[in-house]
Amino acid sequence: MIHDSSSKVMERLCHIKAMFLRHMLFLPSLSLIMAGLPSKCYGQTEEIPVRTIVSPSPIHKGTKELIQIRVSEGIPGFAVGVIKSGEIVWQEAYGWSDIEGKSPLSSEHIFPIASVAKNLTTHGVLSLVEQYGLDLDRSAGEFLDRDLITELAGKVSEISIRDVLNMTAGFPMGWRGCSSKEPKSEMDTIMKNYGGLIVFPPGEMFHYSNYSLAIAQQLIEDVSGIPFERFMEKNLFSPLEMTRSGYMIYDNEKYSSERVTTYSRSGRRVLDECGIPSGGAGAFSTLSDLLRYTSFHLGNDKLGQPKFLDDKMLKSSRQSNNLLADESYALGWWKRIINGDTLYISDGQGSGVTSLIYLVPSLDLGIVCLMNSRKTEPDWQNRPLTARVATEIIESYRPGFKKALIDQYMDQPTDHYQKEDYLGKWKGFLRYYDDRRDSVELDFQNDGDIHIKIGNQFTTLVNFPSFQKPVIRGVFDAAIELDIDYPNDHFINFNLFLKGSEAHGYLMSNIRTQSGVFGLPNYLYLQRMQK
Repeated sequence: MIHDSSSKVMERLCHIKAMFLRHMLFLPSLSLIMAGLPSKCYGQTEEIPVRTIVSPSPIHKGTKELIQIRVSEGIPGFAVGVIKSGEIVWQEAYGWSDIEGKSPLSSEHIFPIASVAKNLTTHGVLSLVEQYGLDLDRSAGEFLDRDLITELAGKVSEISIRDVLNMTAGFPMGWRGCSSKEPKSEMDTIMKNYGGLIVFPPGEMFHYSNYSLAIAQQLIEDVSGIPFERFMEKNLFSPLEMTRSGYMIYDNEKYSSERVTTYSRSGRRVLDECGIPSGGAGAFSTLSDLLRYTSFHLGNDKLGQPKFLDDKMLKSSRQSNNLLADESYALGWWKRIINGDTLYISDGQGSGVTSLIYLVPSLDLGIVCLMNSRKTEPDWQNRPLTARVATEIIESYRPGFKKALIDQYMDQPTDHYQKEDYLGKWKGFLRYYDDRRDSVELDFQNDGDIHIKIGNQFTTLVNFPSFQKPVIRGVFDAAIELDIDYPNDHFINFNLFLKGSEAHGYLMSNIRTQSGVFGLPNYLYLQRMQK
């Protein structure tokens, strides 16, 4: 069913805009007011489609209007679902699955869900615990194919399975977003060259990593003897009747008309991409399927799902006991305590998509938001609309929640290094995917600048350095050799962990080619020189 309530909202906004247009030349300051209004009055010329499965209650009226306004301003499509006390109390889709084709979005359209895939993969490992008696605190090295792990800053025997899931195992960030499915042998190459590198001392720091979940994906295959995609279908998607969820769905013509088209922040159409590793960012799902998954994690059975993980296992999956994380993270969930309520978050962003699941067990509340855009909210700390909508929904049930959450984000403590921790010159090497090496020199200067020199290249300034413990971060341009044809200078992320007179880390190349987008890390090792 398609409603037209969005047109009434837009008519009011466009009427306001028309009143002010004649005054703009004389009152330039009004441009600030106009910036918040739609550039195109869709309510007058083009009705924004709204497909409703379950209408929202009156307490969600303001949130509904926020979504409608943002869609009228240029967000292609937005899907939202809310579960309260085991019942779906709101399920709607706004806007378009494809702008050019004028295809209205629905709850059954298939989205790439980016890093929400990490939560699904963690669930798969928990299934191994229940089915095979796997101990999360045992060494991951007992189970993994060691040929795909390169021991650089530590040994795989020092990494527990829990470290892998909690992203404290020392693996780098990285990904490949490719325009067509790559064979298993290519995945093995990616893992060996880039993903299976231990670049930080295991167990000593939290570092968000797609490749850590690729290791979890490999763990599932090595322990069960079943290919990852088939294991997840058998142990997650099929039992929960998530019939339109899986991996590499865009490669299946059966679903070609049911996939959303994704768009960048600027509104540019983004080509279909497969996320590699699948366990970190390669899953696809729908609003309806993710509502079933959310209901399952809240321990509800009113939607008819079987309980194939017991209550103890479900609760343990939300016990964030990772003391190394900047924000408490463990077993697939970020955790925040807001005015006594515990909020569990699983979210993600891809090239043209934003996804989110929020759980508030104390309210028996679950929220799912999907958006086929990367746009953010400038007046809301540049966070995605998905996060803003989910927060507004919680606020409707728990007044004061929104302010407390925003205050907590703004009051994040920053633990900076002292100058003596890093000041001076460091020398070492950058290890490439084929074990070749280039010399690297790093100079931490008194004024806070960081200069880096790779091999015979020019010395380069590291921009936007962040000295928040335990990792020093920054960005710069240089040429790093890769296993794909890309000889030019490119954008590089700098990530370094200081430990005494040594430093371990990686440089990640960020590039886009005709075959996809890439974030490819290479190992960096440095030693401090005498002053």
